[in-house]
Amino acid sequence: MEPLKKISVKQQLKTIACSVACLLLPVTIAFASDLSEKALIEKAQAGTARDRMRLGLRYAMGDGVKADDITAQKWFLQSAEEGYAPAQVGLASMKAFESDVQDVPGAIDWLRKAAQQDNIQAQTELARLLQSGTGAANNPEEAEAWQKKAEELTQREQLGWAWKLAASGCEAWQIPSDTSHDVVKRQAHNVDSPLHTGLTLNISKIGYAVEAGNNTAKTVGAMLLATGNGIKADQKLAGEWLRDAAKSGHAPAQAAIGQLYRIGWGPFEKNDQAAAGWMKLAAEQGVQEAQIQYAKMLSSGHGTGVDKAQAEALLEKACASNNSQALMMLGLEKLSQDKRAESITLLSRAADYGDEHVLSVLSVLYGWGTAPVGNESAKMTEVRRYAQREDADAQLMLGLFYAEGWGTPHNIDESKTWYSTAISHGNSDAVLPLLLLQVEAGQVKDADRSLASTVKQKTFGFLHEKEMLKMMFEETAPSSEIPEMRDTSSDEAALAYRAWRREKITRQLQYLSQHAQSGNPVAGYLYGMLVMEGVEPAMDKASGEALMWTSLAKLCALSSKGLEKECASRPTGH
Repeated sequence: MEPLKKISVKQQLKTIACSVACLLLPVTIAFASDLSEKALIEKAQAGTARDRMRLGLRYAMGDGVKADDITAQKWFLQSAEEGYAPAQVGLASMKAFESDVQDVPGAIDWLRKAAQQDNIQAQTELARLLQSGTGAANNPEEAEAWQKKAEELTQREQLGWAWKLAASGCEAWQIPSDTSHDVVKRQAHNVDSPLHTGLTLNISKIGYAVEAGNNTAKTVGAMLLATGNGIKADQKLAGEWLRDAAKSGHAPAQAAIGQLYRIGWGPFEKNDQAAAGWMKLAAEQGVQEAQIQYAKMLSSGHGTGVDKAQAEALLEKACASNNSQALMMLGLEKLSQDKRAESITLLSRAADYGDEHVLSVLSVLYGWGTAPVGNESAKMTEVRRYAQREDADAQLMLGLFYAEGWGTPHNIDESKTWYSTAISHGNSDAVLPLLLLQVEAGQVKDADRSLASTVKQKTFGFLHEKEMLKMMFEETAPSSEIPEMRDTSSDEAALAYRAWRREKITRQLQYLSQHAQSGNPVAGYLYGMLVMEGVEPAMDKASGEALMWTSLAKLCALSSKGLEKECASRPTGH
């Protein structure tokens, strides 16, 4: 997963036209949590390290709270300092995110802490950073070692998954904890099944059941033979018992064989086609783990043809019982289909029910900013994350998004905050958009002061952004420029959006017209340009052109900063 590259407002303005289709009408997400932000914080404070990490993930996801990466990092840090590996992974991912406050060395330190706890996601991310880093962060030898460790652990976990499935039903031969060890001579210890962990089993009784043809006993016995738990290891006999049980239709044996073919173990040499065939049989019998694994195969085409629809159907079955792995997989599949509302709802549920593996994966996705955030478009999320890391260009752009209702609900207060923040960080281009926002809010005196400031302080460089200004004065983005934009003429939300923009634009044009007539060159240039672009029909284009060039001459006499191209190319006589 590559880090996002640092943006500038100039780059955003060049690409925004192709992004507006997903910005105009943000999707409103309803999350499962009905707790207030205060209640969520109190719950996290009184809970476990996992609870605190989950709250951090809520802030990263915009899940029941307003999306805020800085607050997310604070909660990740609290949990990480308690030693919770998924929080360490999430904190590291946010620190490694490329921005003015990027901290790769800090990210590597936290990943090492999680990697040393055998967190596979941390080991994989650490290897990637050490391989691609620069300076002290570049260490190919250590990267290779961690990558090898991650692969070994993955293989071990996948094999353990097969034996856990094979142990299904082993409770029938469980030895009660209060039974004397002298009573049962042959025992298997610390056996994990899908339902229980740390069981002690009576090997003799399992053997009698195998002789009687019991398929569950054959499968459990195969697991004991394969692992050498309580009896001498025998891979060949283990394979024979598994095959007998699987061919007789015993679903756990079928799933276990499918997994063993998938990874290649003992008598089951790696074979994707055989793995898919056995996993399909187990999935059809309702083995949830097999449904998830077979869905992976159908999605990727490993061992079988690609069938996304069938894969989704299998995942939906597992999601019904809140299986976090299935929820995450289906959520990411929905994201690949650009179904952001469905995606984030599923990912939120995955976070609620997730184990350390699922939480670690989610923390990386949200740390890098590649997963959906509630009530935000993808472009909105990208810009917000940079803005919250003190990038003044992104702060200006975020103010625009809130002002125009692009990718997030329209919010005058948020827009004003981000414009003001951008200005405080030295981005004077935010003064003109702030002026237009003040006009919309009916704050005419504040707008007058801002307009006077643009001339006095020579902060009118934003006038150079012609395409952006044009879009700010249109009810919607031009469909000719965005052919993929859907027809929203009958959409109630779209109609309401257009009606609001029409009212806002009318008020702003009236203000600009009034001040253009009184001789303000900023208002004159902008108003004349909008007339020339066909946005303002109240003035004929010839008059608009004359107004624009006359006003530009006045601005260029003050300062050409930000308008170098316009000043150099203005017609002779102006």
